[in-house]
Amino acid sequence: MSEPEEMSTKVISTERDELISIRHRLHAMPEISGEERETAAFIHAELVKTRPDEIHTGIGGHGLVAIYGTDRSGPQVMLRSELDALPVTEEGERPYRSIRHNRAHACGHDGHMTVILGVARYLKENRPESGRVVLLYQPAEETGEGATRMLDDSLADVIGPDRSYAFHNIPGLSTRYLAIREGPFAAASVGLRCTFTGSSSHAAYPEQGRSPSRALAELTKYIEELSYGNSNGSEHYGVATVTWIRMGEKAFGTTPGHGEIGMTLRATEDEKLEEMKQSVEDESRELGRRHSLKVEIATHEPFRATVNSPECVEIVRRAVQSSPFELHELPQPFPWSEDFGCFAEISDIAQFGIGAGEGHPHLHSESYDFPDAIIAPAVELFIQILEEEWRQDSQKM
Repeated sequence: MSEPEEMSTKVISTERDELISIRHRLHAMPEISGEERETAAFIHAELVKTRPDEIHTGIGGHGLVAIYGTDRSGPQVMLRSELDALPVTEEGERPYRSIRHNRAHACGHDGHMTVILGVARYLKENRPESGRVVLLYQPAEETGEGATRMLDDSLADVIGPDRSYAFHNIPGLSTRYLAIREGPFAAASVGLRCTFTGSSSHAAYPEQGRSPSRALAELTKYIEELSYGNSNGSEHYGVATVTWIRMGEKAFGTTPGHGEIGMTLRATEDEKLEEMKQSVEDESRELGRRHSLKVEIATHEPFRATVNSPECVEIVRRAVQSSPFELHELPQPFPWSEDFGCFAEISDIAQFGIGAGEGHPHLHSESYDFPDAIIAPAVELFIQILEEEWRQDSQKM
């Protein structure tokens, strides 16, 4: 099969080159979660050029929405992208590398934004005959906060979508493939930090203190035994990972009086993740009671599972038939998390993956860079999704 960009028919070469240039500009100006002010301003300026019927800014922070079409009685379709980058120092000598220290688009959100801008350019001349298309740019995806903040900021009152779509690039998967599945697509996850506080003592008299060492050791073993299923073969699975342990100082004469452990819990179902979380919290408090330690538990970066609706997935499957991609049905959900799942509160959703290349650097790595070759075919795929939505609506009349 030819490379996807060679098969693209709806995005002409000059348009493709302009989109690549936009992607490079976004890549050079990364901003982390909650700080996307300049990125949002850049996207706003590009969207204005496409003459949307409505544009709303400052939703849930720096989030923004552009709406094409005025008919609220027809299909309401949302396409979502992310604004934020990562606290990563980019490696490599590419001419458009990040100009900001410890900031990089190491997850490909610069490419995702560019693809949706390509759709905006199409909508400039191709308004829906009925219904509306909503292009949403979301802040703070990497921390799992952005979607919820937008929803809490009366987003549903502004857009009210029936169906919503998003994609993520997938390193390790050929650029020929679009990966999708019904049901869970990406796992739910949460970070937990458990702190044990006792009292220090002279190392010669450990019995005079209350060290957290045993509690940390026992909790580590407990966490490691929480995982179930297999992320390489099971449809439903959970993964519990200890990410750090800190205790005491670099001293040989003093026992520690304070310690903490960090962990990430993942599950393909929200209910199972909550069970894992509650289990860890209960065990931590029991260990604190048993070892006479004060216990504090903090939650960080919660993500809901992204669960694809059968109706949206079927539309994507039909759209792929007229796109540059081949369909790749995923046998199990991805173990990473994405807060696109929160939009299931207001609409049916489908998220899919587009291959970034089999030998491509992995997500969140210092050498990662979004592949320009998939920009044009991804734009075309989203256009096909919209046309499938409009076709389906016309058949109801």
